Amino acid sequence: MTVTATDGRPSFPIGRLLLAVALVALAITAIDIFLLVFLAVILAVYLDALAELLERRFGTPRALGLIIGVLLVRPSGLFGKVNVSRV
Repeated sequence: MTVTATDGRPSFPIGRLLLAVALVALAITAIDIFLLVFLAVILAVYLDALAELLERRFGTPRALGLIIGVLLVRPSGLFGKVNVSRV
């Protein structure tokens, strides 16, 4: 769609360009937060499935299943190898 000025010549949609640049800049600065939320969701789904499996198979309470799941994940290095410091 071409936007025309009042005198009939085509005009440049600067507002849309600025909005696109702002959204890209926001996504670049917030990518760490998006990644952290994504990993948290994956970990929550894994722990929920493991707790449900332990609850069905062995009859353990859900809270105990979650604790066992966290203890099983911990030695695998998922939490131990995360480096929070930025260089």
